[in-house]
Order: sequence, then structure tokens, then C-alpha cells
Amino acid sequence: MENDTVIALEGIGKKYPLRNPANEKTLRAGVETFFHSFLKKAIPDVDKTSQWDKKTKSFWAVKNVSFRINRGEIVGLIGANGCGKSTLLKMIAKLVPPTEGEIAIRGKVIPITNAFGAIQSELSGRNNIYLIGMLMGLPRYEITQRLNSIVNFADIAPFIDSEVRSYSKGMNSRLVFSVATHTSPSILLLDEVLSVTDHVYQRKCINKIRELADQGTSIVLVSHHTSLVEEICTRSIYLKKGSIVADGDTKTVMREYLREGNKMATPVVSQPPSISSPLG
Repeated sequence: MENDTVIALEGIGKKYPLRNPANEKTLRAGVETFFHSFLKKAIPDVDKTSQWDKKTKSFWAVKNVSFRINRGEIVGLIGANGCGKSTLLKMIAKLVPPTEGEIAIRGKVIPITNAFGAIQSELSGRNNIYLIGMLMGLPRYEITQRLNSIVNFADIAPFIDSEVRSYSKGMNSRLVFSVATHTSPSILLLDEVLSVTDHVYQRKCINKIRELADQGTSIVLVSHHTSLVEEICTRSIYLKKGSIVADGDTKTVMREYLREGNKMATPVVSQPPSISSPLG
């Protein structure tokens, strides 16, 4: 990798099986077969345009993706649901292995892709900070040193010793984001983590993201919040059906994404049949 490059992907692909060929008579396989055959009748070109692999009965969530991210970049990953954004983040975080291609990472990666799964609802906020912090690679003594800063940034001090089961989604998001941004990451992966927070706290998080980037942290943000991506990401990558459609300046890429979305959302209006007048 070049000196400033911290993430390098070359020909990355991730394939998931859709059914077990040895167990085709299962209910799930039958349902999948029914819906796929239904789609083929409704949309004749479904196999040409989808990510189905008919031979292996599998699905390519990501296919032939290559890009590099440099130190201090804030990059947005955009695209419709199911386009491969979250799968790509999980591969960068080494939570799942790629089926093909190579991934090179330089530095400490902190993903907030499935961080909410690490939260233990029966534990207090304080204990969850220690749990999540250690899962993110911080030794206990460092968490203790940063505890006040984490709690203050999350703005949950009055509830820090309450069980997390009493927290709202927004409070959980604050807790996880605060811990992650206090771990001194080289690379921070954010998957819709700001979508459940209020506007005031979002502004606080945006400022923190920019501060980390100024310090050299590279940030990859997955979000359907287009205005948020435009505000904080100077570069964006638009994914469609697991492959890159556009990669470049965020405003340019976002225009392409929104233009495609508008095309898909525009209903096709058929002409009503002509009715001859009874008066001739």
C-alpha cells in the first residue's frame, strides 16, 4: 500500500448460499423456489439483472469491488437497501471473510456495524462501557482513565448506573458512539449509528468525526441520510447490486444516486383505453 493508504480493496466479492442443495425439499427452499419462479414470470430479465448465481444457488452481496481510502478521509457509502454497504463494512472490519479478492488494512479498525449486539441490557451503562471498550481493544485501565470523558460525551451521566434495558435507542447509540470514538481508532466504520440520535447530539457527533479526521482517523460512513453524507463526506462511493456505480466527489456521486432513485420511483403510467363517444 502507498504511505497514505489505510484501506485497500482489490476485486472483493462476497457470496452467500441461498439454500442447501442437499435439502431442496425444505419449506424455506420451496418458498425461495416459488418466489424466484414468480419473479421470472413477472420480470423476464430477473436473472440478467439480479445478483443470483443460478449454477451454485447463491447470491453475490458484493461483487468485484476495488477502492483505496487514505489517512484522514471521510468516505460515504451510499446505495439502496441490499446493495452491499453493510456487508462491505463487515469485510473491512474482518467480521466476515471475502469470498474472493484481497483486503489490506493499516491500523486499528473500530467498527460500529453490529455494536448494539454487544450491549448487555441487564448490565448498567457503566459496565457496558467497560464491556464494549474491551471488545474494541482497550485495556481496563485505559477505559477507567477515559470513563468520565466517555460518559460526559454520551451525556448520560444521570443514568450511567441504571440498567441499559431502561435506555432508549438514542441513548444506546450515544453510549456506543462515545466509547468507539474514545478508543483512538485509525479507522472508524459507522453504519447508521447516528440515525436514531436527536439533532443536537448529531451535531456533536459530526464535530467529533471531523476532529478525528483532522487527527488522521479515516472514517467510512454508511447512511441513508443523504444530507448528512453530503455535509461531512468529501468523497462517496455509490453501490448498486453489490458493485460500484460511482466513486468520487460526494456532490457529484449523490446527484447520480438521487437521479437513479428518482427513475426507480417514477411510476409508469399506461394510457387508458380510448372510449368512443356514443354521440359519434
